[in-house]
Amino acid sequence: MSVSLKARIESDHNTLTHVVRVLGETRGEMHRRFDQIDEKLEQQGKDITELKASNEALKSDVEVLKSDVEVLKSDVGELKSDVGELKSDVAELKAANKEVNAKLDLILAKISS
Repeated sequence: MSVSLKARIESDHNTLTHVVRVLGETRGEMHRRFDQIDEKLEQQGKDITELKASNEALKSDVEVLKSDVEVLKSDVGELKSDVGELKSDVAELKAANKEVNAKLDLILAKISS
């Protein structure tokens, strides 16, 4: 074997060794990145599951609030009705009070004379 051929074979061997090393590093980097992507996807899946659970809890809370609002609307309606009745009662009492005052004035006027 000639020196030139031997040097060329050694050079080719070194080149192939380098290529294999680089491919190995590239493969390792790819696996590392795939693992990172898998971890991110797994975390996102967990986050989505948590968000769905939170969303369902919020939906339930909203339904409870809607029910509470309806009860409050009913209560406000009843209070408005009660206030209307009180206003009517107060008006009647004022009228009756005027009558009583007028009669007292008459009685006092008769007693004084």
